[in-house]
Amino acid sequence: MARLPHSTSVVTAAVLAVAVLCYFLVDEPLIRAYARWPEGVRDVFEVITDLGISTWYLIVSFTVYLLCRFGFKRQIRLRAAALLVFASVATSGILVNAIKFVLGRARPIELFDHGRFGFTFFETTYARVSFPSGHATTAAALAVSLALIHPPTRWLWFSLGLVVAWSRVITLHHYPSDVIVGFYFTALLTLWLYRVLIVRRGQSVQVFSAYRAPAPARSRRDGR
Repeated sequence: MARLPHSTSVVTAAVLAVAVLCYFLVDEPLIRAYARWPEGVRDVFEVITDLGISTWYLIVSFTVYLLCRFGFKRQIRLRAAALLVFASVATSGILVNAIKFVLGRARPIELFDHGRFGFTFFETTYARVSFPSGHATTAAALAVSLALIHPPTRWLWFSLGLVVAWSRVITLHHYPSDVIVGFYFTALLTLWLYRVLIVRRGQSVQVFSAYRAPAPARSRRDGR
């Protein structure tokens, strides 16, 4: 397997360090602070957090992919875009659910109701599968995919993705470290899927702009 670029390795190490610091220093006090927020504010974020539910994104993207694959065959870029969205949301969801089961981190509700904080490993109950956040992974998969599909609005998608991801903390469903790790590693996963499923096939997901294939590399004898 190819190694991560040096810059990506550095950022990954920094994100992991931040997550560890959050676990020991930030997670519990911050979630207790959010618990004191007015319930009406949290109700607003309960609506926002539903944008991180993956079901409809999977259904719509898979349907679009099938329509372009077997019906509208000329829509190559739309098919590639749908494939990227489906693959990133589905793959991250599968991986996250496996990690949740193995690590078995108690959710904030366990802290408030029973004083439990930390990992118990190999859990299946909702209250003990907090790490990492599934909604944050969905938000990251969509944000990165949409940024690749329409680069001029990439900051909009990243901003919306971060708001949806952080809503999991405000609504007391997850700790900050759950969200940080889930969002970052899904962003990396989506970029990797983009290279494997799209770039290596010489395709584009930029549905709304003309696609220019990269110019072939010149040999030394052609150089001027």
